[in-house]
Amino acid sequence: MELRRQAAEKARSEALTPGTKVCTWASIGMAFEGKQAGLIESVGENTVQVRLLRLEGAADSAAAGAPQPGALLSTAAADWFPCL
Repeated sequence: MELRRQAAEKARSEALTPGTKVCTWASIGMAFEGKQAGLIESVGENTVQVRLLRLEGAADSAAAGAPQPGALLSTAAADWFPCL
């Protein structure tokens, strides 16, 4: 079990580095889920700061109160995954 945890930690630290393009699925509004894409600016122990680049699948995300491109998000590292 400990070896699995160490391997996961190593993979996460290699994948989530500043400058990496990452994505996450986020709730936008009450019932809509959209994909957010951003660029990692800094990495903490369990958090990352991501500069939001674009929203996908959100036709009216501004009206729903979603963060807009250019916003800096500070969230759990586990919420993000590398994307193309």
